[in-house]
Amino acid sequence: MINKKIIFLTLSVLLYVQAGFLFLSSLVSFYYKENDLLAFVISIVITLCIAFLFSYYGKGAERVLIYEVTGKTCNAGVLPADLGCIVSNVTSVAFLGQYLKD
Repeated sequence: MINKKIIFLTLSVLLYVQAGFLFLSSLVSFYYKENDLLAFVISIVITLCIAFLFSYYGKGAERVLIYEVTGKTCNAGVLPADLGCIVSNVTSVAFLGQYLKD
């Protein structure tokens, strides 16, 4: 089953990164006195609004993931470690594995 909350949470992080790069582009546009600064600002605002909506919908994704994998419910105030679960992203686990390998 597809976990929609995790997908929306991941998309929101990617959109925040994209907004950061758009901000850097707007700084370059401002520095060189280009006339497309307004377009960058509008794009940044739209991207941040969509990212906020996606991150709001993606709240609780870890709880859904824990329930779907283990069948345990993670109520408010309960940490995943209290249930015997560790929720981590793939990059962190790969980095830890590489660190322990060396």
